[in-house]
Amino acid sequence: LRELIENIKLATGKTQEQISLGANYKQKTLTQILSQKEVNSAVIPHLHFVYRKDLDGLNKSTYIEKRRNHKLTKQDRRIPLYDAPAVGGITETDMTPIHAPSGTIDVGDLLHDSEAAIRIYGNSMIPGYPPGCVVGLNKVTINFIEPGEIYVIETVDRRILKRLFYVNDDPESTSLLCISDNTMLFEGGARHGKLAYPPFIIPKKEIKQLFVVTGVIKRNSNSVIINRKS
Repeated sequence: LRELIENIKLATGKTQEQISLGANYKQKTLTQILSQKEVNSAVIPHLHFVYRKDLDGLNKSTYIEKRRNHKLTKQDRRIPLYDAPAVGGITETDMTPIHAPSGTIDVGDLLHDSEAAIRIYGNSMIPGYPPGCVVGLNKVTINFIEPGEIYVIETVDRRILKRLFYVNDDPESTSLLCISDNTMLFEGGARHGKLAYPPFIIPKKEIKQLFVVTGVIKRNSNSVIINRKS
């Protein structure tokens, strides 16, 4: 009831006494009602009915203001989008250095903690990272990784998206183990029954840049997969 009265004050500019008189209540009556532990169930519907047009106008203006604020907030959540695609497999790709963005992408709340974003191609990381999806990136040092997390690894001749582990689970190892999420097996042929995207090792010295993936935006979806531990 207090909240309703405050909204009516906001919508009409009237005092509590004027609100009471407009609803055929005396000032002291409404004050007494507010002081009670239990309110008559007819009071709130009655006030809603009397001031319904004012409240409707308030709701509309409040909605418009919220939308305006939402748009302003979203404008502040644009991050650089790099037109230097990473592939899920080990196929060579355009190795244009990640140094200048081709534009920006509006990520809203999805990738709000990301420094940049890049588009992914290839099938080795499906279903979590399908071709055409955009992933958020934060640049990290090669000296430490979180085993099992998703990274974009840039070497001299390729840029790939993989789940990284230390070789033999040894943090002192000079190489990293790259694992694909796609566990599809070959059917028939010389590689029958073997992984289409087998694990492979990259020596740390070959890694030029390393980016941890903070999340993913998929086509036809507003969902985000957060991989980095908070």
